Amino acid sequence: MARGSTGGAAADARTADTRSPDAPAAIRNLTRGTTLHERPRWALTPWQQARGLLFRRPRDDAIVFLFLPARPVALHMWFVFGPIDVLALDGTGRVVALKERFLPWAFWRTGAAVSTVLELPDGTIARTRTNVGDVIGLPQPPRRAA
Repeated sequence: MARGSTGGAAADARTADTRSPDAPAAIRNLTRGTTLHERPRWALTPWQQARGLLFRRPRDDAIVFLFLPARPVALHMWFVFGPIDVLALDGTGRVVALKERFLPWAFWRTGAAVSTVLELPDGTIARTRTNVGDVIGLPQPPRRAA
């Protein structure tokens, strides 16, 4: 769960997906030509960011968090009941920090200023051979429901 003025960790189960049907939906590692996740959720509101995966067991969820302006981000896994992988991206989509098997009850800081944090299923970083310096392509964020 991210800490700071924008809150949280993962996706609120009530996050509406109002993405355009013709928009690309997958998170892709453009450097390696691999797909990290087919249909991520977005945590756009402070509530969605604060709620995240609290009191849930992560399975195949992927969540995208935006931090504007970019800044160092602190994440915790308090009350999250399973490991995840985390990528921290700068404003150009380049991986500047990563955390494999981020375990329940653990704490981690990105160190670098980041504008995007991706919470991914456990094992995604190893499966896609994603490294610091790789460029990640994101789908368009959903439009907020009116």
